[in-house]
Amino acid sequence: MFRGVLFIGWLLTLLLAPLIARIVAMAVSRQREYLADAGAAELTRNPKALAHALMKIENATEPTTSFQKGIAHLCIVDPLGWKVNSKEAGGLTYSQHILR
Repeated sequence: MFRGVLFIGWLLTLLLAPLIARIVAMAVSRQREYLADAGAAELTRNPKALAHALMKIENATEPTTSFQKGIAHLCIVDPLGWKVNSKEAGGLTYSQHILR
């Protein structure tokens, strides 16, 4: 009886631990993103211009040629035009984040 309860507890922990860890990581990431946006708005002293710039980046229709492949990972949006799936982007675009 006691072994059965331990096994069920172990099994639940095995299944739920990765999910809980992912949720905590996403919450921390989201908090850091909000703090970065608030810091950027404070630094520029023009939050509407910052929001406009992020929307302009998101709505760009063509990839830029001024960036090379070696530094593309430093950009907010991939300048080479590769599409990011919703899992990598968290399902939330920058303009949606600003409008929240």
